[in-house]
Amino acid sequence: IQGSLPEEFEVTWAAASAKSGGCYDLSTLVAQFGKELERYQRTWDMLDDIDAHTAVLEPHAPTRNQCIRRIAFGRHSSLQLRINPLSPDSLPELYFFGSETVVAPLRSRLNERLGLWEPTRTVRENLQLVLATEFPKPTVATADEFSVECGVCYTYRLEGVIPSCACDGCNQVFHHSCLLEWLQALPNCQQSFDSVFGSCPYCSKSISVKLHHR
Repeated sequence: IQGSLPEEFEVTWAAASAKSGGCYDLSTLVAQFGKELERYQRTWDMLDDIDAHTAVLEPHAPTRNQCIRRIAFGRHSSLQLRINPLSPDSLPELYFFGSETVVAPLRSRLNERLGLWEPTRTVRENLQLVLATEFPKPTVATADEFSVECGVCYTYRLEGVIPSCACDGCNQVFHHSCLLEWLQALPNCQQSFDSVFGSCPYCSKSISVKLHHR
């Protein structure tokens, strides 16, 4: 039961009565779990809408306790969002993946147009309005179309993780761990605070990566 809910489910048992023979009534559990299902229904409606109308990259097979989705903008950019299960109509936690040339305008639109957010719309509809963009629709070819291989290890999914770093010069994507290892092996590698700097394995333009992946 616990694995099907976004947050921990705690049962409150009433004191066992003599009428029940000193045993706890199972109907208490059923009633409380039913209320929990109602509590999260709006959240699941929002996530179902995203799953049905966007190209979801992660999670590969979402379950009811997962409120995070990473959806594609194109072959080299994506948006990760986390819906607050206690406030599903509000702006979710957002994180953009891709080259700065692609995601910088999206961040600007988000800041400038956030006042357009309307709780009566779905999260997907609000995001498309605020970001002034249309998310790619899910198709039979979606997984292959947006599954761009890492430029270092030449795989898409590495230990369950997909590429999250992109070069601003050539838009090639990399797994965080692959790019970090590549840059640290370069003789001209430089480090400043929590970032490592070096050259892109593909176009040799400057590229950086955080030491610790969020």
